[in-house]
Amino acid sequence: DEQGNLKDFINDDVEDDEEEEEEEDAGSEGSGGSDSIAKKRKRKTYDDRLEDDDFDLIEENLGVKVKRQQKFRRVKKVSDDEDEEEEETAKKGHEKEAIADELFPEYEGEEGEQVEAPVVAPEEEEEEEDEESDIDDFIVDDDGQPLKKPKWKRKFPGYTDAALQEAQEIFGVDFDYDEFEKYNEYDEEMEEEYEFEDEELGEGETRVRPKKTAKKRVSRRSIFEIYEPSELESSHLTDQDNEIRVTDMPERFQLRGIPVKPCEDDELEEESEWIYRNAFSTPSISLQESSEYLERGQGISNFSRKGPATIQKIKEALNFMRNQHFEVPFIAFYRKEYVDPELNINDLWKLWQWDEKWTQLKTRKENLNRLFQKMQAYQYEQISADPDKPLADGVRALDTADLERLKDVQSNDELQDVYNHFLLYYGRDIPKMQNALKPSKKKYKKSQQVGEDEEEGERDEEVEDDERHGPELKQASRRDMYTICQNAGLDGLAKKFGLTPEQFGENLRDSYQRHETEQFPAEPLELAKDYVCSQFPTPEVVLEGSRYMVAMQIAREPLVKQVLRQTFQERAKVNITPSKKGKKDIDEVHYAYAFKYVKNKPVKELRDDQFLKICLAEEDGLLTVEICIDMKGLDGYGNEQTYFDEIKQFYYRDEFSHQVQEWNRQRSMAIERALNQFLYPQMGKELKNKLLIEARDYISKCCSRKLYNWLKVAPYRPDQQNDEDDDDFMEESQSKGVRVLGMAFTEERDAPSFCSLVNGDGEVTDFLRLPYFLKRRNAWRDDDRERKVK
Repeated sequence: DEQGNLKDFINDDVEDDEEEEEEEDAGSEGSGGSDSIAKKRKRKTYDDRLEDDDFDLIEENLGVKVKRQQKFRRVKKVSDDEDEEEEETAKKGHEKEAIADELFPEYEGEEGEQVEAPVVAPEEEEEEEDEESDIDDFIVDDDGQPLKKPKWKRKFPGYTDAALQEAQEIFGVDFDYDEFEKYNEYDEEMEEEYEFEDEELGEGETRVRPKKTAKKRVSRRSIFEIYEPSELESSHLTDQDNEIRVTDMPERFQLRGIPVKPCEDDELEEESEWIYRNAFSTPSISLQESSEYLERGQGISNFSRKGPATIQKIKEALNFMRNQHFEVPFIAFYRKEYVDPELNINDLWKLWQWDEKWTQLKTRKENLNRLFQKMQAYQYEQISADPDKPLADGVRALDTADLERLKDVQSNDELQDVYNHFLLYYGRDIPKMQNALKPSKKKYKKSQQVGEDEEEGERDEEVEDDERHGPELKQASRRDMYTICQNAGLDGLAKKFGLTPEQFGENLRDSYQRHETEQFPAEPLELAKDYVCSQFPTPEVVLEGSRYMVAMQIAREPLVKQVLRQTFQERAKVNITPSKKGKKDIDEVHYAYAFKYVKNKPVKELRDDQFLKICLAEEDGLLTVEICIDMKGLDGYGNEQTYFDEIKQFYYRDEFSHQVQEWNRQRSMAIERALNQFLYPQMGKELKNKLLIEARDYISKCCSRKLYNWLKVAPYRPDQQNDEDDDDFMEESQSKGVRVLGMAFTEERDAPSFCSLVNGDGEVTDFLRLPYFLKRRNAWRDDDRERKVK
């Protein structure tokens, strides 16, 4: 028409519709009113509305702007109460947004009408809704009702991008405990209880109506109250797991027992030299074949391949680990130009382990150094109180040489030696030192209180009063032999043996008598009479106590233990004898049969995990293992000299007088007691632990190599040379991988066999239990034959 409306412009079905209507009207005249109405409802109608593409085509041909018809939305009937509840609950989260849009419209027209900013075109929205409605009607539930999608979707804050919103809907947002607490609440937080009251009505009638009482709120329960701690730990929902997620550091760095701390270049150089010397330059005690998966075929003890140039590469790797927090795989694959070719990934893992040992050693040295300085300050205060008073025989001044010796410590064993030496001479003074340091701490607190408020000053004074009246540290009652001898005053007699423990240690280190033994001009028995007391009534007992003190001082000397430790590891021998139980149980097929009887076997000849098997047999009570430094059972054969015969010469006085010979006899008895009673058992225990660690490391490396060999195998691919007829089948099978059938069986008589089928995705698609798979059809037992037939 003139206004641009195209009524019946394109309508091919108008005549057909009119004819159908006439026929239906004619047929309905003879029937009743209800039947005619029903037939009219069943009349098929056609939608004469044009699509958008048709309107675009018309406008292009005519050149006239056509008024487009408004598109109607489909009306949905919601019959299920559950769908209404779902939509209502979904709408609750968006009520605030709806109210805000009504109160504060983003855009307004000329006449004040609210116009929303279109995010998506309306036509597109209508089409999407129609498509979704068709899909919703297509999927139905068990009752035949179409499944409805919730109209309101949850919107996650922080992102407006549709792709990010979809990703958040699938994977969720960041971890938050409030999300879990929401699901732990009861569905019904508010419960209503009804009480019935009688309501009076007219003409004496009464009606009972319910009365609502106060609502009771159900207490919330967190995930920590619902789930077991083990379940939370396995699901990584503990507080520690949340802290690990938040901290910007690799998880391996956070879970290490000794934390990773940044350091300066000086410490990096010192640590790199220490690691190179201990991890790459010191060979193992036993014969350990290289079993790492990148070092196969290189023989035994591949330490010689690491040159001095490795120290700089170690420093670079430590800088990446400690200062930049790079993990070992990252350094091996993305920073390899800094460490290749001296260090591979196995060497980097070794650096990671030895860095932990270095940090632990450094921390312990710092703590012990502070203890040394406190003791030195305490001794200075005690001596400065009365400078003219001479030092007692039992007092040993802590000088700078002890601090330098602590600074030069290079291993945990040496650090333990220094600490034991400190406890021997200053252990009983530690409680006195700590009690003496309390007044100095109070003075320091008072100096810090200057300029503070009166309330804080009063509070600090109350704390000081509590500390002043608090109990002091009491000295532990030590009743060991050395303390008894020291309290009896035998220190003076012990000093007259001619050499201090430090001097004897230097003689032992240099393997010659660097310090001459001083000779006291008196017989030992005559001198011992001056120290007779109630606890040591005779001179012989006095000499025995003094020999014990000298032996203890020699055994606690760090230099003596260092020299003896090195010699013991080189000369140590293993002797194994079976017990009564072992003689009966260890037969030819037993794992301990190869070392049932071992005599004077050097520890250097032990291979791989052999010592671990020896220790297992010892724990089972089958064997008795002894580690010694001298040959056993060869007395009187050959020119074999014991280690005691070698070192006693460094404590002798080379004279032939009766007095000198008596003192030499006392010295040799003290050295023999120090070796047999203190040093040999300790060195044997240390060596046994080191051998056990080497054997365990060998087993762990073998397991890692076995696992590496399993993982490095490429996936199986079928042969490509097949006939043309099988090409389609092969392409279909290769696209999804190859199906693998695996079987597991045992030689036990009644144990069933199992087989499983795995598809190309690694999922078990089918399995089968075969209880009689290993039975034979021609078995001599009737029941086996019958079961096999079944």
